[in-house]
Amino acid sequence: MGEFFAAVSQHEMISDVVVAEGEFVVHRASWRASHTGTVLGVEATGRTVEFNDVEMWRVENGKIVEHWGGVGEARHLYAQITAGG
Repeated sequence: MGEFFAAVSQHEMISDVVVAEGEFVVHRASWRASHTGTVLGVEATGRTVEFNDVEMWRVENGKIVEHWGGVGEARHLYAQITAGG
């Protein structure tokens, strides 16, 4: 995640959904950003990329005690920053 967010700039959230039920919270966001640093072995292209982020948390006593997910779109991102994009 750190490598990814260090390689993109000018993040813009283009959609956002939060769903909570019981002790679980799910967050889905779609983002648009500029590819400004090396990620997945590809140096900055300056291209605009779009990706999704889905995360899930388990909350206990008002605190996040477990976390799953994050940006899982590496294949989609790679296609956008290489000739396949």
